[in-house]
Amino acid sequence: MTTLDPIKAQKNIASRIVEARNALDLSQEEAAQLLDVPRLKLHEWETGKRPLSVSDLEKFAEIYQKEISFFLREQKEENAFSVLLRASRT
Repeated sequence: MTTLDPIKAQKNIASRIVEARNALDLSQEEAAQLLDVPRLKLHEWETGKRPLSVSDLEKFAEIYQKEISFFLREQKEENAFSVLLRASRT
């Protein structure tokens, strides 16, 4: 049985939040308004500096149109092509 590293888990959830927001092409400000939270609070969630409650995750799932399990799954490492493709869009 593997031991869950809470810091790694929090960082993983944070990156999944960013991924879901970007998939909807929302800015942090737009997402914060939809979530009815200050932008700074959203920033802290997205950087893993603020822990999330279950109700926070439920809110993200509803607004970002994702299952809660999406945020809890470990993120797969991106291949080089995906990184280059995303960079070319900016």
